[in-house]
Amino acid sequence: MMASVIDGMVMMHLHMLVSLKGMRRGVDEAKVDESKQMDFAKVEKRVRTTGGGSTGTVRNLRIREDTAKYLLNLDVSSAYYDPKTRSMREDPLPDADPNEKFYEGDNQYRMSGQALEFKQLNIHAWEAFDKELLLGQSERQVEYDRAGRIIKGM
Repeated sequence: MMASVIDGMVMMHLHMLVSLKGMRRGVDEAKVDESKQMDFAKVEKRVRTTGGGSTGTVRNLRIREDTAKYLLNLDVSSAYYDPKTRSMREDPLPDADPNEKFYEGDNQYRMSGQALEFKQLNIHAWEAFDKELLLGQSERQVEYDRAGRIIKGM
């Protein structure tokens, strides 16, 4: 009887050792190589799946040495930072020297470069075409024949 109890304890101890080795191996597989973490443009993250994991990509990460734009001016009445869109439209330091500024707000790009051209093209598209109802635009009010000619219209 004593031998069977000892055999049972030995088997249970061996089973625990095997399961611990499996747990350690699972932890090692879940680790991401440190050299891959140096690339901040593409961060791979392990996701629990039955096939051993998949990787996802996280974009638009700032370099860690850069100061976050919401930390440039900690005054409560300063420019508002929207955490959902990660945007700060106004200049957080309006009184600072423009030559020494690192960040001037997200609105600085709205009136420069191709953004201004795009805005002018949109305004032109709105104003160039007359606002009227064309008969071919409304299927409810126009009836066509098989050749595509209008039979009844407004």
